[in-house]
Amino acid sequence: MINVRFLTESDNLENAVNLLFQVDPYICPDFFGDKERAKSFGRILFNGENKLFDYNHTLVAEETERPGELLGLLVFADNTIADWNCDEVRAKVEALGIEKPEFFDRANQNYLKVAVDSAKKLEYGTAEIEFLVTDEYARGRGIAQALLNYFLSLSQYNEHHLTVLADNPAAIHVYEKKGFKQVSSQTGYPDASVATISMIHEAPLKIPIEVSARHVHLSQHIVNVLFGDGYELTPMKNLSQPSEFISKERIDIVGPREILHNVAVLGPVRKHTQVELSLTDARKVGLAPPVRESGDHAGSASCRLVGPVGEFELEDGVIIARRHLHINPSQAKKLGVENGDFISIEAKKCLRPIIFKDVLVRIDEKYVLSMHIDTDEGNAASLTPDSYGELVNL
Repeated sequence: MINVRFLTESDNLENAVNLLFQVDPYICPDFFGDKERAKSFGRILFNGENKLFDYNHTLVAEETERPGELLGLLVFADNTIADWNCDEVRAKVEALGIEKPEFFDRANQNYLKVAVDSAKKLEYGTAEIEFLVTDEYARGRGIAQALLNYFLSLSQYNEHHLTVLADNPAAIHVYEKKGFKQVSSQTGYPDASVATISMIHEAPLKIPIEVSARHVHLSQHIVNVLFGDGYELTPMKNLSQPSEFISKERIDIVGPREILHNVAVLGPVRKHTQVELSLTDARKVGLAPPVRESGDHAGSASCRLVGPVGEFELEDGVIIARRHLHINPSQAKKLGVENGDFISIEAKKCLRPIIFKDVLVRIDEKYVLSMHIDTDEGNAASLTPDSYGELVNL
């Protein structure tokens, strides 16, 4: 059975580079020179620095019975990829103490840098396959299919690009079976005599679903009251939306009936304090907060906030957060939605499939695609790690 996963630092990186060497009759021989020299490249090529060949953008295939023996490899890129610095790569190769391949600079500058520069122009939600290879001794066993299936299942992408040699009908057939369509042809690397075909695969936009447990957003004034004058929140874990984080700090929320202990504080500080509970949480402590969009506090519920050095009576600011979708403008255009719309999203690959209606659309350039729901809603769908959402028209 074939298992596909992301490459890790503990994998045999020499084996991974040997796979790369087999992928193309032009690029890799130019870049590596030969198989022996290619082995040395593993230490500088694969990395965790969000560059081409990093661990988060490199898939590998192995047999479940023989883990660690890499049989296939897929390298992809998106617009988060860092620049390809030709001088830096050249210096690292020279530092290996081996003879630089004759056409190394041609591949370095005219293919790898060009590929990265192209990927950086991709829209959010789009990924591009840069290399896909199956070990020459393991072909015909469905390894390329398994790598493609895993790649196409990544929920953060709904559009996939690749370029294939025009004289490789077997590869073109595999891609077409997976739903890729030919969109253009051109001459490619290393010169005008080599024809290539560009292909695109489009799928319904897969929306990551994030469940928000009870938490609070504090103003700096209330941070000072609860933790001491001039206190600064301590980031512990970044959240999906840029600049937002879970802090190490915790507080208690006191209601008429009970106390919720050790409630998470999210940062950074905000202009107004807001407490977000599920309906189950609210009933437990004896509150009846309204369902509101974030920031809409007028007439909402009150509670007492207790920190390690002080307490604060919050007159309003306790809400049940309205389910909402974070999305950037290019993705919103693909879905045909506008800021402030209310849409329906179906939860897929969950134990109890459900359609969430009245999901508020919030659009901003900085947003990372995700639908936010609370724990009651997440439990209603019995979400799994593979769950995602799709827009539905009712």
